[in-house]
Amino acid sequence: MVKNSSKLHIPLHLLQVYCKLFVSRTSDFALQQADGSYRRAGRPLQLLDINRHLQRFHTLGMYVQDEQGKVRFSVFDDDRQNGFAEMQRLRNQLKRDGIPAYMEQSRRGAHLWVFWKEPIYASQARDVLLPYCPDGVEFYPKQNEGCGYGSLIRMPLGVHQLSGMSYAFQDDQAEIISPSVYDVLQQLHLLFQFQRVAVPESRRCSLVALQFDKRLCSTRNQTKSLASSTATTLGPYTDIRSWCNAQNPFEVIGRYVRLNDQGIGRCPFHEHHKHADRKPSFKVYKPKKEGGSCWYCYTWQQGGNVFDFLCHWYGLSAREMWKRIQEGYNHERN
Repeated sequence: MVKNSSKLHIPLHLLQVYCKLFVSRTSDFALQQADGSYRRAGRPLQLLDINRHLQRFHTLGMYVQDEQGKVRFSVFDDDRQNGFAEMQRLRNQLKRDGIPAYMEQSRRGAHLWVFWKEPIYASQARDVLLPYCPDGVEFYPKQNEGCGYGSLIRMPLGVHQLSGMSYAFQDDQAEIISPSVYDVLQQLHLLFQFQRVAVPESRRCSLVALQFDKRLCSTRNQTKSLASSTATTLGPYTDIRSWCNAQNPFEVIGRYVRLNDQGIGRCPFHEHHKHADRKPSFKVYKPKKEGGSCWYCYTWQQGGNVFDFLCHWYGLSAREMWKRIQEGYNHERN
């Protein structure tokens, strides 16, 4: 990490490769304030803004999702005391699974960046990478598409307004780069080596995977007496409650949240938790009535049934989620 540097000339081709990796939403951005908070700019992002960020005249915050709810990158953010070592371990794990990731020092720990070969929906990125996220680590994007602007993150290689320092990416040997050898141009040239990840074909769309998941379209507890023209159109269930009643909440929600034997885990909806729910406050339980509530977050003070959980997870309206579940049933039937 280094103090603010004097003005330097940054070639256009280096600015372009930087934008290709780190710029998602172009219609708006944020500026970091002296206390580390962010103020929304309320105007389109310009190349001059990027240049001034790298010159360390100001510090940009980038909204992770673009205007279509897609992302160019995902980030693991570990601010704990052992965060740097934890991100090194995660980097090695991802590498073994064929996912290149790149470490950036941060004020208190490290950021681990994964770059996508092409912009993908936020729900896709979360579907692929959230299972790798250790407890106590923040993951970006924090929300699925359909949730407005979503979260933002400080753009790399600028100055952190609170600490007055800039932070470097590691070299290929995963060693901390000394402040004496780190400069912006060297780091920008390093970006050319960054590999981008293609989403595995089997997970090209997490929502499609949801639609065609047999467990979500289970016909358990179905009776022929329910068959009607409406049921034929909508699938095996005439309403959401009957569908929820056919699901095992521990099995379905357990695919998204790591639960202990008591059904307790860390709430996956991190935007409602200041410190990513470090003390588990999320509980899954057996519904007291058919299709009733089966999960609750004691910090967020919100809960619901299996269907509600999936709506929150995928950022979909009830109408759209129900449509996708029924489409999944029709696909399996055909």
